Amino acid sequence: ILPRYVLGAVRRMVITVVRRMVITVVRRMVITVVRRVVITVVRRMVITVAVFAHTATHCCFQFLIRALRPTDLVVSA
Repeated sequence: ILPRYVLGAVRRMVITVVRRMVITVVRRMVITVVRRVVITVVRRMVITVAVFAHTATHCCFQFLIRALRPTDLVVSA
């Protein structure tokens, strides 16, 4: 049987190692989750902005064309 202080030191070492491992694992998990969430959010935002810009430019373009030359548009269409 080992003396008590050796057991205490071993226990302390094990606790510190386990704590460090848990901290690193949790940090890695959090980083991956945050990265995934950020990527999905940014992608969704980009898609919505692109769709909105596309529709807005399309509507504005058609409106401008109609306002500038309605007869030509009718003839061409």
